[in-house]
Amino acid sequence: MQKSPIILLALVLLGCGPTGLLAQGTMLQSGPFVDHPVAHPATSRSAGNWRTSVGAWGENFADQSLRLRGFNEIHEIKHGANNGIDRVAVKRGLSGRIKDVRFVEVKTTRSSKPKLGQTRYGGKQMSRRWLAANLRIMRNSGDPSQKKLALDISRFRKAVGVPIESMGEVMHVNTKTGKLTGYAADGRAMRYGQSIERLLKDIQARASSTTARNWAARALAGLDQINASSMSDYLGKTAAQQSKRSLVSASSQNAQSTKAARTAVLRQSKNELAPTIIKRSAGRIAIFVAVAVDAKEIFDVEYAYRSGAISLRQRNIQLATSAGGMTGAFAGGATGAAIGAVIGVEFFGVGALPGSIIGGIIGGVGGYFGGSKVGAYGATAWYESIDETVRDKFELSWLNGNGIGK
Repeated sequence: MQKSPIILLALVLLGCGPTGLLAQGTMLQSGPFVDHPVAHPATSRSAGNWRTSVGAWGENFADQSLRLRGFNEIHEIKHGANNGIDRVAVKRGLSGRIKDVRFVEVKTTRSSKPKLGQTRYGGKQMSRRWLAANLRIMRNSGDPSQKKLALDISRFRKAVGVPIESMGEVMHVNTKTGKLTGYAADGRAMRYGQSIERLLKDIQARASSTTARNWAARALAGLDQINASSMSDYLGKTAAQQSKRSLVSASSQNAQSTKAARTAVLRQSKNELAPTIIKRSAGRIAIFVAVAVDAKEIFDVEYAYRSGAISLRQRNIQLATSAGGMTGAFAGGATGAAIGAVIGVEFFGVGALPGSIIGGIIGGVGGYFGGSKVGAYGATAWYESIDETVRDKFELSWLNGNGIGK
């Protein structure tokens, strides 16, 4: 069927010929627009939500940045358990032929350089082997649009005579520095650097989608908070990192003094380190001292929780820290005293009592701090890994059910 001149003119004005219209029809939208998690209410915050939302926000930003560069197709190629290419950006002319291609890996972090991962199916991300493996998977896919895209890319690469890795690009969205940096496929050679704020303003002004312009406006409104916030700020500091006395006193202060109180917490924790060591350095007697001191600390933490100074998560991690410290002090003190008694008699001739005291000091101190670290690390790792529903059930049925939270 022959198209009328009016229809053909309309296609040209819309930026696509008959073939280009088919290409736009197969364009994959790369997911809904996601706001940065700093906008989340406190009740819905978790480490998992932070990672998922930051990654999606960074990919939204990368999509719109690529569109500003003239890439009119943005494909998200995923296969298996989150394997694949974050973005395949294609720039087509009016005839539908490819003019440029970029295989893009998006990394949204606060670190100085992006880190590329290792995969089982293709080795290091963005390597020649990895890119070729993904292109091969696309060609063998049951999705006709992926097959067509892979064939179009292969024809383009052969026509221009460039190696596949030269089309790779790592986009590093650094919310700490406020910069978008583009690297070559190896993640080392920098190609460009741009301001996130400047690009968001360009997206707000030039994006073809109203949804994209509104998303950019929201990001600009909260950009200072985005640049200043890490995951620890988003979640709040863990109780294991805070002084128990400062937590209790902080609960009586108003919101205007919160920042100064946090600084005082860190300073006080350092000042209390030496007295804490002495408390747990009296051989076998240190076992009972550690239990008494930690019992007081548990009371302080519970008081801080009930007064609103710390969260339920912080309270539970500190309880695990204290339990680990008491267990470690008991085991380390007893073992150190026994070994010290033998060494004092057999090797130094000072007798069993001095050896036992010295061994108990070393073992008790080492055991307490080692046990505290293990308890804090284990509780934090457990909290990070378990499903939120399971975590809630555990907190209600075990902690509160055993009288700790009542």
